[in-house]
Amino acid sequence: MATPSIPTERYHSLDALRATMMSLGLVLHTAVNYMQAPAGGWPVKDPSTHVVFDLLYYFIHLFRMPVFFVSAGFFAALLYEKKGSREMLINRVKRVLIPLVLSFLLIIPLIRMSIRFTMNGGGTEGWTKAAEMLTSLNAFKNMHLGHLWFLYYLLLMYIATLAAIHLLRLIHTRIPFPRQITFAPNLFQTGALPLLFVLTFITLLPMPEAEIDTSVSLVPVPRILLAYAVFFVWVWLLYKQRFRLGYFQKHWLAYLISGLTLSMGYLSIRVGKIMIDPTYAHLPGKVLAAVATWLLVFASIGLFLRFFSKPNPVIRYLSDASYWMYLIHHPIVIVLTGLLTGFALSAVIKFSLVLAGTLLFCLLTYYLFVRSTFIGVLLNGRRFSRGLPQATPKPIQAAA
Repeated sequence: MATPSIPTERYHSLDALRATMMSLGLVLHTAVNYMQAPAGGWPVKDPSTHVVFDLLYYFIHLFRMPVFFVSAGFFAALLYEKKGSREMLINRVKRVLIPLVLSFLLIIPLIRMSIRFTMNGGGTEGWTKAAEMLTSLNAFKNMHLGHLWFLYYLLLMYIATLAAIHLLRLIHTRIPFPRQITFAPNLFQTGALPLLFVLTFITLLPMPEAEIDTSVSLVPVPRILLAYAVFFVWVWLLYKQRFRLGYFQKHWLAYLISGLTLSMGYLSIRVGKIMIDPTYAHLPGKVLAAVATWLLVFASIGLFLRFFSKPNPVIRYLSDASYWMYLIHHPIVIVLTGLLTGFALSAVIKFSLVLAGTLLFCLLTYYLFVRSTFIGVLLNGRRFSRGLPQATPKPIQAAA
């Protein structure tokens, strides 16, 4: 039986998927301010809360980063296939490591100042305390990764994957891993799908909660690295059989419905107060989280392949902007939250205002200071004109 042809067009759908997962970070970091439950380690809390933001936060957190690591792994495999390990590393240094270092030095101190502003009630007092933090250099002491943690873990996965490839080539000189590995062709016929559920469930067992943990420490946490590596390695191995991505497109609705259904069960355990014994509910929560996460990963891939495969200037522009928006949004969210804290408004209204204001600020600064400047070259790989990109009838291979 002939092997289906592998398309060479630009992966507009997966570009949009990666950008959407990154943009959902803005929603996540806005919702956390209005949750009823305490969010571990999150310093800002508005007195107006609503359980809908607990549900929104935990639902997005369930699948957003797994989907992101899948899309990132796909484009990393694309780079490796086209240009080899050396060029791939150079590209990742330019597009991931340098933005990470610069953001760590410039944006993390701004986040700490914005927290000081908000925790001191905003207004004049808040600005004074934030300024004191800067002038005393306290904003630069004991720094952590903050919302940049996933870029750090992504770099570690790039290095570990390439190291594993070269090590296996030394051991098995006649089997150039992963180019001749055939994991994906029987992905759905050989029972590998349940294996993915089991692998993720195992990685969830050492987590303190039902979902994958997060760490902002500069010291990598092995359990977190391993949990996301399952998604990254899976799609890397799948890349050689990427014609099978059409399977997800064909069944996206079934995956979405089943994923949402299991997510409701997971959320009832994670957020709800229905369990008498939280210890007993902990294990079923991990089972539901493991299966629901993978179903939502498959649904996300299929949905974007189904509806976003054609070039669209607006979506392309927003995809280009998403990296900058994620890097810069955090202090904006916290400052806007602080400015609204004293107003007697509902949590829904405050959330909407903060999110809208953050999006407006991020898009405006991207338009004015990023898209057509050296910052845009750093983040997007090239300098764009400020207008919408032109839709081409014959799209080219995706830039990773």
